[in-house]
Amino acid sequence: MFETHTSRISTGELNRFLGELREAREPPSRGGRRLNLLYGTQTQTRPPRYRFFVNDPGLITRDYGYWVENQLRRRFDLNGVPVAIDFVRRS
Repeated sequence: MFETHTSRISTGELNRFLGELREAREPPSRGGRRLNLLYGTQTQTRPPRYRFFVNDPGLITRDYGYWVENQLRRRFDLNGVPVAIDFVRRS
C-alpha cells in the first residue's frame, strides 16, 4: 500500500491512459461543445494528485469525473489510496 501511495505514473503512461478513456466513453457535452481530455501529468505523491488539462473544465459532470477517477484507480491499482484529480483549462 505504501509503495502505491508514493509511486509516480509517468506522463507518457498517463497520456496513453487518457487516450484509452477518450475511446472508451464519449465525454460530456453542453451547448454544442464537447469536453476534450487533452493531456495529463502527476503533480504530487503522498497522496497522488493529477492534473488533467481539458478544453473547458465547466463541461466536466460529476458522473464523468467519478468515472475518470474510478478508471484511474482500476488501471493503476490505486484502491484504498486517496487520489485527487484537478481538471484545468489548458493555458
